[in-house]
Amino acid sequence: LFDMILAALVGGAIGSKLIYVVPLLIRGEIGIGDAFKSWSQGSAFFGAMLGGTVAVGLVLRAKKLPVLRGLDIVALVVPIGFALGKIGCFLGGCCYGAPCPSPPGIVFPKGSPAGDNHPGVAVHPTQLYEFGFAMLLFAILYFLYHRSKRPGGTWLGLVIGYSSWRFLIEM
Repeated sequence: LFDMILAALVGGAIGSKLIYVVPLLIRGEIGIGDAFKSWSQGSAFFGAMLGGTVAVGLVLRAKKLPVLRGLDIVALVVPIGFALGKIGCFLGGCCYGAPCPSPPGIVFPKGSPAGDNHPGVAVHPTQLYEFGFAMLLFAILYFLYHRSKRPGGTWLGLVIGYSSWRFLIEM
């Protein structure tokens, strides 16, 4: 278990940074020397999920454990981690949505990314929408895990569910 957690953390950190910087490098917005100057700025959850999955899969395979069944178990905790991260985003005022003059719009305080970019303007609390989605996805995956007889089905549900959500929320 410790090896899987460590692999998920390292693989997730690398994946989240890569999926963030590679498009910037391709578009020429940053140079290769700037890509990894700071690990605290710029990351993407989708990359963390993919990098963590690959790393955990490699650990499971090296330990001769069933890879797909192990990824099914991992898939159950991913939405919980995502939800906790979105609470942090809400408290920090980052990862906000477009301006929203009526409820559920929220005015973030000055000093937060949302408050500085949209002073005095209510924005969609996208972080809370994503928190709610993560809790719903967890419930669906929990149901799938206990009903599915096919190894890998819960993990596939995570990938399809999160990818669909990401497409919807970005639009």
